[in-house]
Amino acid sequence: SAMMPPSPRLSARVMNILQAHCAETEVYSIDEAFLQPNRYGATLARRYDLPVLVTGGKLPDTEASEADIMAGILRNEFGVEVRWQEAGSLDTAGNAALSAPILKAAGVRRIVLVTHAFHMPRAKLLFERAGLEVIPAPTAFFSHATFDWLLTDFLPQTKALQISYYALHERLGMAWIALTH
Repeated sequence: SAMMPPSPRLSARVMNILQAHCAETEVYSIDEAFLQPNRYGATLARRYDLPVLVTGGKLPDTEASEADIMAGILRNEFGVEVRWQEAGSLDTAGNAALSAPILKAAGVRRIVLVTHAFHMPRAKLLFERAGLEVIPAPTAFFSHATFDWLLTDFLPQTKALQISYYALHERLGMAWIALTH
């Protein structure tokens, strides 16, 4: 299960649902991986009565941005209205750089950042560098649900290659940040 922010009254004034990994990994369909952060973000927004910002630019060969799609899902599927949309970013650095001015103009300095657990370290770093205090709210952890391991769990699997791809993508992203900032 995902970690919960410590308290509903941390002076957090925004829920920021980050879904940059969709464009970066070329996943263009609405699937469980896309829905998990939205579902968790909606839960936190309702539980702590937080306004919501969604961030993500246009998907290739479509007119819709990730922000548009997330806002629709949050409204239509989870009954949560989005206060702000940032639809110009193309990656995580852009999510942070373009969301921060929107939030700061609204007086928001502390955010609850919702994204995939594997993506959180890089996303948190970039949002902090954009001048925001970040309360991480990771979701969609890669783990084995129980301790009843089977021999087949140790054999090569397509899912393991995908997880390795995500891990390598995030490590290279952190190295890039270290080299360019």
